[in-house]
Amino acid sequence: MRRTNTSLPWPTPDLGEIREKTTVRSIVAGRVIDVRIASVVGDEATVEVTVQLEAGAAPPASISGPAGDVGRVVEVIDGDTVKVRLEGQTQAVKIRLIGVDTPETKHPDKPVQCFGPEASSFTRSMLLGREVRLEYDVERYDKYGRTLAYMWLGDQMFNEVLVSEGYARTLTIPPNVRHAAKFAALEQEARAQRRGLWGVCE
Repeated sequence: MRRTNTSLPWPTPDLGEIREKTTVRSIVAGRVIDVRIASVVGDEATVEVTVQLEAGAAPPASISGPAGDVGRVVEVIDGDTVKVRLEGQTQAVKIRLIGVDTPETKHPDKPVQCFGPEASSFTRSMLLGREVRLEYDVERYDKYGRTLAYMWLGDQMFNEVLVSEGYARTLTIPPNVRHAAKFAALEQEARAQRRGLWGVCE
């Protein structure tokens, strides 16, 4: 058995309705067999869900990352922007990775920048077709309507990989600063080791 907590916004919690509306496929492979209301505050109910794992089933690789939406990368636009088709949806969502900035390759007003093609190629090789988990920060969307997220492959955050390997510089835009300190440290290390763009573009 595996238990997980979630909050469901129903004014009058009803166990039958909760069972119908609770989806656990993105958490574990199994079947909901019991739902217990842990607490009710206003119009929000916190429930404990008991799941019977399917025979031989194992949690997906992305389960080790933080809780968040799960989907599959269906298109890579450039090094820091991709499209993800979330579970249960047919239309892909454009995702801009938080806290990082890869050199431009498709900006309408800028030429292709140094190490931009390499960053795009790296992101494509790492993410295209892969299942990922999205972690959000304070602001969910940017001014262009793109979803802002940290992207996890298993227990590895891809935003960190881009900075650590020298494919991206840090780009800190408050209030989305949850991992800014870690990104800054990784950038300092990559720059000192002259990895990626730091060994070519400076």
